[in-house]
Amino acid sequence: MTTYKGNLTANENLSPSLQRKLESMEVEIVNDLTTGGNNKAASAETVKILKTSVDTHSKEVATTGKLGHFKPDGSTITVDPETGIGKANYASAITTAVNTSEQKMVAKTSIGQANGVASLGSDGKVPASQIVAPAPTNLANDAVTVYVDNVSGNDSNTGASAGTAVKTLAEAVRRIKVLGAKEREIMLVGGRTFDEELNLENIHGSNVQVNCEPYNNRASVKTVKLDGCSAQISLMNFDVEKRGTIAALPSYGVYVYNCSWVGIYSMKIVAQVRGVECNRVAYCRMDSLEINNAQAEAVHCSNSYALVAGMKGTGNSRGYYATSSIIIGEAGTLSATTPQLKSSGGQIFF
Repeated sequence: MTTYKGNLTANENLSPSLQRKLESMEVEIVNDLTTGGNNKAASAETVKILKTSVDTHSKEVATTGKLGHFKPDGSTITVDPETGIGKANYASAITTAVNTSEQKMVAKTSIGQANGVASLGSDGKVPASQIVAPAPTNLANDAVTVYVDNVSGNDSNTGASAGTAVKTLAEAVRRIKVLGAKEREIMLVGGRTFDEELNLENIHGSNVQVNCEPYNNRASVKTVKLDGCSAQISLMNFDVEKRGTIAALPSYGVYVYNCSWVGIYSMKIVAQVRGVECNRVAYCRMDSLEINNAQAEAVHCSNSYALVAGMKGTGNSRGYYATSSIIIGEAGTLSATTPQLKSSGGQIFF
């Protein structure tokens, strides 16, 4: 076998076709990361440098002074190279200080993503209507409480404590619908009289509780309405006081429609027509309620199942009325005398 070295001599010329083939396979080797071209190749040393750079970046920790791929708590973030906007891979609030050191604008959050952008007003500040309270991190695992105080509260507050409470029931409900924690709670600040209906519509997902703090200084609302809720809803330790005329307000104290599971505990309900009205409710538990002055029934159930115990009240025309429903439990003293029961295609078991 003959081994050719160096240039071929005239007698050692390759065939023209093989020569062209070899020339077409020539590739220039480059040693930098900026030279382009589809007829060039990176050297092994260049590939090694590139791999080292990628490995280093993937392990970088993001701090207040520099941007990295990992945050100190172990969650990853990605940043749009054009806009500089970062996204976290879990439901954390993206917070940006605006206007004052105390006031913050927080992007609306949901599990797995953060979205929502506030725009500046003509004065260069974020309008109050666009300031959203910060959401706790790891919402899928935590409990969230939103305090509401119609005297000292502000709907731009965080709602995280009695001192930073929101002002309206509507805002408190909006917050717990946005937040996706396993346990969600609206805490009424004690002693307050809310001239609002507590309207819980289309609440889904995790459990929701409406409570009052402190318990020995109860708050009151005008009426309560639950509609289309698949979450487990619990109402407790506050009062419902009908104020105004029947024409101006609904005829119920607490109205529950098309819900899965509802608990109503330790509440005083001053009604005008019906105290508690359940319609198409899979399960409603009523315990230790005081219902007074219902012109029709203290408890009226239609196409529902209800369990009652510890009930009392005076001035009601009738105690219980079951329409295509089942009411079971202890009758209590839901009337000025003995409880009056009525059913229409339903059953009452006491």
